[in-house]
Amino acid sequence: MKRTVMSALVLIFVLLFSLFVFSHVVLGITAFVAVAGSFLLQGLRNIPNEPPQKGVLTFLGARQKKTLKEGWNFFPFFPFVFGFVLVPVTRISKEFVVKTKTPDLADSEIPIAITYRPLDEHFIEFLNNGGHAGIETQLNGKIEERVREWAISDEEGPQDWKELQKSRLEATSVLTKTIGLNSITEIPSYAQSVPTVIWMGYFMEPRPTLPTSKSEEEWMKDGWKRVNEVYDPLVDTQKEDLKTAVKSRREEVKKLRTGTGSIVLKDLGVKIERLNVGDVKVLGEVAKAAEKEAKEEEERKAERFEISHVQKLVEELMKPPYNFSSEQALEVIQTERSKVTKMITESKLNISPETREMIKIIIPQIISAFGEEKGGEL
Repeated sequence: MKRTVMSALVLIFVLLFSLFVFSHVVLGITAFVAVAGSFLLQGLRNIPNEPPQKGVLTFLGARQKKTLKEGWNFFPFFPFVFGFVLVPVTRISKEFVVKTKTPDLADSEIPIAITYRPLDEHFIEFLNNGGHAGIETQLNGKIEERVREWAISDEEGPQDWKELQKSRLEATSVLTKTIGLNSITEIPSYAQSVPTVIWMGYFMEPRPTLPTSKSEEEWMKDGWKRVNEVYDPLVDTQKEDLKTAVKSRREEVKKLRTGTGSIVLKDLGVKIERLNVGDVKVLGEVAKAAEKEAKEEEERKAERFEISHVQKLVEELMKPPYNFSSEQALEVIQTERSKVTKMITESKLNISPETREMIKIIIPQIISAFGEEKGGEL
């Protein structure tokens, strides 16, 4: 509005001045066109659209609560009277890595991915907070403080590094409340003695029966007894309000994890659209011990599978037409699989040459058949 009024007044003044100075009408109009054209050209400015940007209007150097769209705009007496400050409006993705400890004192790294964009109506707050660099510094501080507090606590969160690796949903829920306190659905005060993630499980259909952590186990044991002690005394309207709030919170967390969320932070001038907790990485000696334990478990699984496989082959060779004893069948299998370096002879197994030739043919077929049943693994 200010720019329109000022531009009109300037043009009227130039027209009257031109007609007054130049007695000849043609000369006056010519002078008016020249001066007015120069005035218009000096004020035309383009707000680029690649990369996408918008502008904040300035008047006498002070930022105004006026958002300017991309494209050509007019700024009288640019930049001394009217001007603009560019603001990038693309979605920005940032990953914060938080190093923390769990109650078992194991060190872990938790990657947390956030996608945000500046809010049109709060560009001034965005700029006042230092733009992208300032916003990310503040978000990193909030995230680090809350994650470390949650991870090391004996009363909430995981109790060891193994539980931490299973607690990504809970971590996302905790951070959602911490960052977006004033823009997410609030759980009623009469139900806040129970963690929100526990309420999510309680109202899930079907309701979970296996806990993922010790703290969750405490709430779930004896048929969710501790939760029922809070829920059962509530009146029907309170129960319905609680269910609705928990459902809304679950949906908000789900949207944030898929990048379609909306946590509005007016004080920072941004909107968070995605918040994801990545795979937790355990560090130090605990990591080495965990890797060793996982390797040993894989070896045990392989050994159990091999024993089961050999047992089935033995059973097959004990059936007609072979009718081997268990000892004979096992020796044949081990020899064929190069487990022992022993020749199959008539003196040991009392097998005719024809039978030996048949075994050479049939054993690989049996092994192959069992291998195909297990996806080709031997």
